[in-house]
Amino acid sequence: LLGWRQSEHIREGQAENTLRATCVGNYLALEANGEFLGAVEHDAFRRPGEVALAAGVTEGGRVRIAFDDLAVYAGALE
Repeated sequence: LLGWRQSEHIREGQAENTLRATCVGNYLALEANGEFLGAVEHDAFRRPGEVALAAGVTEGGRVRIAFDDLAVYAGALE
């Protein structure tokens, strides 16, 4: 829904990143380390209350991902 793109706001290597997804109705906005990455509205977002975390790597690559301190809040658009 949001196409992949490189971002200077995502820290690479063994650095930590803070990610935020704002999901209200059919609206999704993504931020990394306090910087806006993009937003989309799509009817696929019609199942409230579901949360998923996923990570991936290209074939032959190596990656170690750790998710910590997940917090979920009721959302609203101002």
